[in-house]
Amino acid sequence: MSVQHDTAAARSRSYWLLSRLLLEQPDRELLREVVGAAECSEGREDEGEVKVLREAAQAALASQSALTDLQIEYTRLLGSASKLGGAPEPYESVAREGRLFGASTEAVAARYADAGHEDLVLDTGPPDHLGTELRFLALLCYREMQAWEDGDTDEARELLDRQRAFLMQHVLAWVPAFCESLDAHAGHPFYAAVARLTAGACTDAVAEPCT
Repeated sequence: MSVQHDTAAARSRSYWLLSRLLLEQPDRELLREVVGAAECSEGREDEGEVKVLREAAQAALASQSALTDLQIEYTRLLGSASKLGGAPEPYESVAREGRLFGASTEAVAARYADAGHEDLVLDTGPPDHLGTELRFLALLCYREMQAWEDGDTDEARELLDRQRAFLMQHVLAWVPAFCESLDAHAGHPFYAAVARLTAGACTDAVAEPCT
Protein backbone atom coordinates (compact mmCIF):
# COMPACT_ATOMS: atom_id res chain seq x y z
CA MET A 1 0.00 0.00 0.00
CA SER A 2 1.02 3.65 -0.44
CA VAL A 3 2.28 6.04 2.20
CA GLN A 4 -0.92 8.05 1.77
CA HIS A 5 -3.01 4.93 2.46
CA ASP A 6 -1.06 4.08 5.61
CA THR A 7 -1.14 7.67 6.87
CA ALA A 8 -4.92 7.90 6.42
CA ALA A 9 -5.35 4.55 8.20
CA ALA A 10 -3.24 5.70 11.14
CA ARG A 11 -5.19 8.96 11.43
CA SER A 12 -8.48 7.07 11.33
CA ARG A 13 -7.44 4.69 14.11
CA SER A 14 -6.15 7.52 16.27
CA TYR A 15 -9.25 9.70 15.89
CA TRP A 16 -11.57 6.74 16.48
CA LEU A 17 -9.89 5.62 19.70
CA LEU A 18 -9.71 9.18 21.03
CA SER A 19 -13.38 9.66 20.22
CA ARG A 20 -14.25 6.58 22.25
CA LEU A 21 -12.18 7.77 25.19
CA LEU A 22 -14.09 11.06 25.16
CA LEU A 23 -17.56 9.58 24.59
CA GLU A 24 -17.50 6.39 26.66
CA GLN A 25 -16.95 5.61 30.31
CA PRO A 26 -13.91 3.31 30.34
CA ASP A 27 -14.50 -0.41 30.79
CA ARG A 28 -12.14 -3.36 30.52
CA GLU A 29 -12.75 -3.85 26.80
CA LEU A 30 -11.92 -0.23 25.98
CA LEU A 31 -8.84 -0.26 28.20
CA ARG A 32 -7.55 -3.40 26.52
CA GLU A 33 -7.88 -1.58 23.20
CA VAL A 34 -5.84 1.30 24.62
CA VAL A 35 -3.09 -1.08 25.71
CA GLY A 36 -3.07 -2.80 22.32
CA ALA A 37 -2.89 0.48 20.42
CA ALA A 38 -0.14 1.80 22.69
CA GLU A 39 2.03 -1.23 22.04
CA CYS A 40 2.24 -0.12 18.38
CA SER A 41 3.36 3.43 19.18
CA GLU A 42 7.11 2.96 19.44
CA GLY A 43 8.99 5.71 17.65
CA ARG A 44 6.10 8.18 17.58
CA GLU A 45 6.70 11.75 18.68
CA ASP A 46 3.97 11.38 21.32
CA GLU A 47 5.35 8.06 22.59
CA GLY A 48 5.71 9.48 26.12
CA GLU A 49 2.05 10.45 26.38
CA VAL A 50 0.99 7.11 24.95
CA LYS A 51 3.11 5.36 27.59
CA VAL A 52 1.32 7.28 30.34
CA LEU A 53 -2.02 6.24 28.86
CA ARG A 54 -0.95 2.60 28.58
CA GLU A 55 0.36 2.40 32.15
CA ALA A 56 -2.82 3.96 33.56
CA ALA A 57 -4.95 1.55 31.53
CA GLN A 58 -2.91 -1.43 32.71
CA ALA A 59 -3.28 -0.31 36.32
CA ALA A 60 -7.05 -0.06 35.92
CA LEU A 61 -7.18 -3.50 34.31
CA ALA A 62 -5.24 -4.96 37.24
CA SER A 63 -7.36 -3.43 40.01
CA GLN A 64 -11.11 -2.98 40.34
CA SER A 65 -10.61 0.01 42.63
CA ALA A 66 -8.30 1.64 40.08
CA LEU A 67 -10.90 1.02 37.36
CA THR A 68 -13.62 2.54 39.54
CA ASP A 69 -11.44 5.60 40.18
CA LEU A 70 -10.95 6.02 36.43
CA GLN A 71 -14.68 5.73 35.76
CA ILE A 72 -15.43 8.33 38.43
CA GLU A 73 -12.86 10.65 36.89
CA TYR A 74 -14.48 10.23 33.47
CA THR A 75 -17.84 11.23 34.91
CA ARG A 76 -16.34 14.24 36.67
CA LEU A 77 -14.50 15.48 33.59
CA LEU A 78 -16.68 14.42 30.68
CA GLY A 79 -19.95 13.07 32.05
CA SER A 80 -23.00 14.59 33.67
CA ALA A 81 -20.99 15.85 36.65
CA SER A 82 -18.55 17.89 34.55
CA LYS A 83 -20.37 21.17 35.20
CA LEU A 84 -20.18 20.65 38.92
CA GLY A 85 -16.49 19.74 38.83
CA GLY A 86 -15.46 22.90 37.00
CA ALA A 87 -14.14 21.00 33.98
CA PRO A 88 -14.84 22.47 30.54
CA GLU A 89 -17.83 21.09 28.68
CA PRO A 90 -16.81 19.17 25.54
CA TYR A 91 -19.07 21.00 23.10
CA GLU A 92 -17.99 23.40 20.38
CA SER A 93 -21.03 25.62 20.90
CA VAL A 94 -20.23 26.01 24.60
CA ALA A 95 -16.59 26.79 23.89
CA ARG A 96 -17.27 29.27 21.09
CA GLU A 97 -20.68 30.69 21.99
CA GLY A 98 -21.13 30.03 25.69
CA ARG A 99 -24.26 27.94 25.21
CA LEU A 100 -25.44 24.51 24.14
CA PHE A 101 -27.08 23.95 20.74
CA GLY A 102 -25.81 27.14 19.18
CA ALA A 103 -24.87 28.01 15.62
CA SER A 104 -21.81 25.77 15.89
CA THR A 105 -24.04 22.78 16.59
CA GLU A 106 -26.06 23.40 13.44
CA ALA A 107 -22.92 24.01 11.38
CA VAL A 108 -21.22 20.73 12.28
CA ALA A 109 -24.46 18.78 11.79
CA ALA A 110 -24.66 20.27 8.29
CA ARG A 111 -21.05 19.18 7.64
CA TYR A 112 -21.90 15.62 8.68
CA ALA A 113 -24.97 15.52 6.45
CA ASP A 114 -23.08 16.97 3.48
CA ALA A 115 -20.51 14.19 3.81
CA GLY A 116 -23.18 11.48 4.17
CA HIS A 117 -22.74 10.97 7.92
CA GLU A 118 -25.89 12.55 9.34
CA ASP A 119 -26.36 9.37 11.41
CA LEU A 120 -23.61 10.59 13.74
CA VAL A 121 -26.17 12.89 15.35
CA LEU A 122 -28.34 9.92 16.24
CA ASP A 123 -25.47 7.73 17.42
CA THR A 124 -23.64 10.04 19.82
CA GLY A 125 -25.98 12.83 20.91
CA PRO A 126 -25.20 16.54 20.35
CA PRO A 127 -23.25 16.73 17.11
CA ASP A 128 -20.70 19.25 18.35
CA HIS A 129 -19.36 17.04 21.17
CA LEU A 130 -15.60 16.72 20.73
CA GLY A 131 -15.84 12.95 20.59
CA THR A 132 -18.39 13.17 17.78
CA GLU A 133 -16.27 15.62 15.80
CA LEU A 134 -13.30 13.25 16.12
CA ARG A 135 -15.49 10.33 15.05
CA PHE A 136 -16.48 12.27 11.92
CA LEU A 137 -12.80 12.83 11.12
CA ALA A 138 -12.09 9.13 11.72
CA LEU A 139 -14.77 8.15 9.20
CA LEU A 140 -13.47 10.61 6.61
CA CYS A 141 -9.94 9.24 7.09
CA TYR A 142 -11.19 5.68 6.70
CA ARG A 143 -12.94 6.58 3.46
CA GLU A 144 -9.79 8.35 2.30
CA MET A 145 -7.78 5.20 3.06
CA GLN A 146 -10.21 3.13 1.00
CA ALA A 147 -9.97 5.60 -1.89
CA TRP A 148 -6.18 5.36 -1.94
CA GLU A 149 -6.52 1.57 -1.84
CA ASP A 150 -8.89 1.66 -4.83
CA GLY A 151 -6.61 4.01 -6.75
CA ASP A 152 -9.26 6.76 -6.72
CA THR A 153 -6.91 9.73 -6.26
CA ASP A 154 -9.58 12.39 -6.86
CA GLU A 155 -11.86 10.94 -4.18
CA ALA A 156 -8.98 10.58 -1.73
CA ARG A 157 -7.95 14.20 -2.19
CA GLU A 158 -11.54 15.42 -1.90
CA LEU A 159 -11.87 13.58 1.42
CA LEU A 160 -8.54 14.98 2.60
CA ASP A 161 -9.78 18.48 1.73
CA ARG A 162 -12.94 17.83 3.78
CA GLN A 163 -10.83 16.83 6.76
CA ARG A 164 -8.62 19.90 6.56
CA ALA A 165 -11.59 22.25 6.14
CA PHE A 166 -13.38 20.74 9.14
CA LEU A 167 -10.23 20.94 11.24
CA MET A 168 -9.56 24.55 10.34
CA GLN A 169 -13.14 25.84 10.53
CA HIS A 170 -14.29 23.87 13.57
CA VAL A 171 -11.91 21.68 15.52
CA LEU A 172 -8.88 23.96 15.75
CA ALA A 173 -11.09 26.93 16.59
CA TRP A 174 -11.74 25.49 20.07
CA VAL A 175 -10.13 22.12 20.74
CA PRO A 176 -6.56 23.23 21.64
CA ALA A 177 -7.89 25.58 24.36
CA PHE A 178 -10.40 22.95 25.52
CA CYS A 179 -7.69 20.29 25.79
CA GLU A 180 -5.43 22.66 27.71
CA SER A 181 -8.23 23.27 30.20
CA LEU A 182 -9.10 19.56 30.39
CA ASP A 183 -5.45 18.78 31.08
CA ALA A 184 -5.39 21.37 33.88
CA HIS A 185 -8.57 19.96 35.48
CA ALA A 186 -7.62 16.29 35.14
CA GLY A 187 -6.96 14.61 38.43
CA HIS A 188 -5.80 11.39 36.80
CA PRO A 189 -2.84 10.95 34.42
CA PHE A 190 -5.02 8.94 32.03
CA TYR A 191 -7.22 11.88 31.10
CA ALA A 192 -4.36 14.36 31.17
CA ALA A 193 -2.73 12.17 28.50
CA VAL A 194 -6.01 11.94 26.56
CA ALA A 195 -6.21 15.74 26.50
CA ARG A 196 -2.66 16.18 25.23
CA LEU A 197 -2.95 13.39 22.66
CA THR A 198 -6.19 14.84 21.33
CA ALA A 199 -4.69 18.29 20.90
CA GLY A 200 -1.64 16.78 19.22
CA ALA A 201 -3.66 14.60 16.84
CA CYS A 202 -5.63 17.60 15.59
CA THR A 203 -2.74 20.03 15.17
CA ASP A 204 -0.45 17.40 13.65
CA ALA A 205 -3.03 16.51 11.00
CA VAL A 206 -3.11 20.08 9.72
CA ALA A 207 0.69 20.22 9.75
CA GLU A 208 0.94 17.19 7.43
CA PRO A 209 2.06 18.12 3.91
CA CYS A 210 -0.69 18.23 1.31
CA THR A 211 -0.82 15.16 -0.92
